[in-house]
Amino acid sequence: MRKRYAFAFAASLILMCGCSDKSGSEENTETASETVIASALTETSVTSESTTVTFAETEPTVTETEPPQTEMPELKENQLEFRSINIAVLMEFTGAEPLNYYPNAVKLAKYSEDDYVLHAVFTVENLTYKSFDFIPQKMILHGRDYGPSFVMQPITENDTGLVASDGFYTIEPDESVSFKIDFVGDRKCIKYADKISYNPDMHFYTNNINADELNNVSVASVVEIEDRITVRNAVQKALEITENEPLPFQFVPSDGDYQLNTEKNSYCFTVEKVRPEGYVVDYIRIKLKIASLTGKADTFEPNGFKLVSSDGKSDVPLYWSFDESLVQTPKINKEITVNGENVTLYDYPFGLYLRSDGTAEYDMYFRYKEGKDYESFNYEGKNDSFCERVETE
Repeated sequence: MRKRYAFAFAASLILMCGCSDKSGSEENTETASETVIASALTETSVTSESTTVTFAETEPTVTETEPPQTEMPELKENQLEFRSINIAVLMEFTGAEPLNYYPNAVKLAKYSEDDYVLHAVFTVENLTYKSFDFIPQKMILHGRDYGPSFVMQPITENDTGLVASDGFYTIEPDESVSFKIDFVGDRKCIKYADKISYNPDMHFYTNNINADELNNVSVASVVEIEDRITVRNAVQKALEITENEPLPFQFVPSDGDYQLNTEKNSYCFTVEKVRPEGYVVDYIRIKLKIASLTGKADTFEPNGFKLVSSDGKSDVPLYWSFDESLVQTPKINKEITVNGENVTLYDYPFGLYLRSDGTAEYDMYFRYKEGKDYESFNYEGKNDSFCERVETE
């Protein structure tokens, strides 16, 4: 609009000039007109510039993007994972087997021969900005079968052949700690597993930890996985891992050894007549080695081992020598020396077990009767049986 006023004003000046100087020359008229127009254009330019808006320079706009998300590895069939804003727990169940493989655990009052062991490896990561203490013995596995419920808890007693959860782990911010847990309890808890959780109020009679004296233990109190199908599938894989393991070997007898296999076990033994130093009587010593062929524990019956003579009569061992971890309540009878070797003799055991690798050794001492002809070494038990011809002379 201001430009229109400027041009109108310029036009009126031209007319005024024309009226006042009619007698003037044409050249003067053109010059005057050019001057007025030039002046009007100059004013227009200044006015236009005065309305120009100048914006401050700005930095180029940068589009912010979220940091790339770390892709979590896919869980294995025998793994479970719990994750919150404070803690991440990876649980891997590595095997399950009868408690019979661990006689020192079986003989504890709260366990029985029917109980099972569930092996696990836990990795706990601290996602907070301060350290906390994690107490493995407060983990518990729950099982339920249409009403009846079962539990498996970490073993806390030492010297059982199992990993005792008898302490705690201090985990610093952005760090993780891995450790093993051996759960013990009813096998049905593995078969019907439905939940695993961290129970901050759970206490044990052995190696109990005073959580009140530890650091931020409540961080782990939220650890709980209740997806029944997921928990059951992961735990049962541990049972499959162990039960499907083949025995790594069978015995290869040396010269003079007897060797035989049944469907369940491999046996290797020697038979010799010995006289301990200072004794006036002889014994027949049978040194027996056993290896399970099934990957499962066996409980052998001591009175099932017999040395049978040609007249059909049989003798049971008078003394025993074995690894104390293979019996429930070993009771030392006496110390003897046989062929220069110191030997500990034990009274009759209540039961004989295998190690966790499925092997065992039992030495039996039978009273030798002069002139008696022994022809076979037998075992007749609930778990297995064999009859092997032997020579005692």
